[in-house]
Amino acid sequence: MVLAAAGGVNHDQLIRLSEEHFGKLKADSPGYLTDLVPCRFTGSEIRVRDDDMPLAHIAIAVESTGWADADTIPLMVASTIVGNWDRSMAGGGHVATRLGQQANKYNLCHSYQAFNTCYTDTGLWGTYLVTDRMRIDDAMSAIQDEWYFNLRFKYFL
Repeated sequence: MVLAAAGGVNHDQLIRLSEEHFGKLKADSPGYLTDLVPCRFTGSEIRVRDDDMPLAHIAIAVESTGWADADTIPLMVASTIVGNWDRSMAGGGHVATRLGQQANKYNLCHSYQAFNTCYTDTGLWGTYLVTDRMRIDDAMSAIQDEWYFNLRFKYFL
């Protein structure tokens, strides 16, 4: 246990209060750690609709791997392949990513970025995007098509 204080604290009073409230705690540990059960991924969908907002902020993701998994690096590479794009970027449609070119050409979104977030046992691999509320279906279709395109050509494998 660590007891910390900051600011105008009376040290003697802090010691007295800590002994009063924590003095009966044993200093030794039981000598074992509980077995942590691996986290179980549970997919879900959350929609918060607000028609007063002109833009939709969307994240679509699938389960990926934890930090120690051998597939973590390939998933990070896959995230780079899908890439990111923003309509304010210099060069507009002259970007290397296929999805970035489509986003620019067809005005699919204001921005998007692929991500791979790793936790101990599991992770999330996906894409975050900002789009006009009337372009949601087109933008989502383009993202799913990009994922399928890369899987079909085994870029992700």
